[in-house]
Amino acid sequence: MYAGEDNPIQLGVNVGAFQGDRSGTEAYDEPLTREEVLAIASPFIA
Repeated sequence: MYAGEDNPIQLGVNVGAFQGDRSGTEAYDEPLTREEVLAIASPFIA
């Protein structure tokens, strides 16, 4: 759903290399723009 979810780089470090790609990328919150937040939330808001 979120395009940046597969980003393994955090503070210039590839965190996916330490624990595996999925757990490394899901462990951090990426900053979102207003547009990105609305795109993610819009399916749940009616």
